[in-house]
Amino acid sequence: MIRICPKNKQRLDVSTNNGGSWMTRCAGAANTGEFLDLVVNGTELIATTENGLFFSSNNGESWIRRS
Repeated sequence: MIRICPKNKQRLDVSTNNGGSWMTRCAGAANTGEFLDLVVNGTELIATTENGLFFSSNNGESWIRRS
């Protein structure tokens, strides 16, 4: 499971035990800004952020801006 951190919208958290505990997956990057929404699209994550649309093909560890 992956989520936008409820306390810090620039961070993504991941859980390997169905939400019992959460670990930081992405601590945010200057280019993404705050995450607004996450969608799973096949093998990639798509994120709407305050700085545009980004995608990740490695479970949210890094993000690339999508035009």
